[in-house]
Amino acid sequence: MVKVRPAVIDDLPRLLHLWQERQIILNQSDKRFTTPTPADHAAWEAEISERIQRGANRVLVGEAESGEVAGYISGEVRDGVGVVDHIALDAHTYHPGLGRALWEALRTTFTDQDITTIRIIVPRYHAVEQAFWLALRATPWQPTTDTDKDSWKIPQQTQWMTWSSGQ
Repeated sequence: MVKVRPAVIDDLPRLLHLWQERQIILNQSDKRFTTPTPADHAAWEAEISERIQRGANRVLVGEAESGEVAGYISGEVRDGVGVVDHIALDAHTYHPGLGRALWEALRTTFTDQDITTIRIIVPRYHAVEQAFWLALRATPWQPTTDTDKDSWKIPQQTQWMTWSSGQ
């Protein structure tokens, strides 16, 4: 059984490890995901640290019965839309329902703020992650207006998926 809770600063070393592990796995399927450099680590850590300090459940962790952080999810609100921009699960130990529990907790945080549309950044060539989001009723999304293309720009190796409470 996994317990979902807001991340705290003391979680940062484990979160960094999970993020780095995910980046390495993504690099194996798509070379556009580069192996993280020390500068990448510092930038990621600064961003996540700032989100943790701001609170509002922007970074949530899944804690295993052992007390070990087994995964995390993070997001923010942008232009009235919820955005899920990081999710990473321990690749070495299976924790049934971990991804779904993290998603449900973050989704609830968004819907409690009356946010009904959530966009998720998903690796373009990672079939398992795409299948996970599709199973949760997310669908591929493409910006259609020039304004959307500018404000919702993401790296080529990723794609947007969207979830709506009306789906």
